[in-house]
Amino acid sequence: MSAFTDAIAYNWPNYIISPGTWASSREEHGEDYEDEGSFSWQECDSCGTTLGGDRHEATAIHHDAFGPTAKRPNDLHEISICTDCIMFHANGDEPEDGEWA
Repeated sequence: MSAFTDAIAYNWPNYIISPGTWASSREEHGEDYEDEGSFSWQECDSCGTTLGGDRHEATAIHHDAFGPTAKRPNDLHEISICTDCIMFHANGDEPEDGEWA
């Protein structure tokens, strides 16, 4: 594991992070809505980076949130994550060494 994936595992143990929000933004903003991100200095809710950059909507869902044996029913959180995390959670792409802080 890298420092990047270690930070995500530390911040969200036993959670799956999915780009987009649980409540459909398309319903809220119209069919043509796409989250293009917006610049922010806010800390990334996934990896914790404090570098400025685009932040995108995402949802953190606990592994035990759903299903007939759910131990943590509906345990999900709408969060704001950096572009590196969007690429990692969507495709498994990690940033190059030295490009993440």
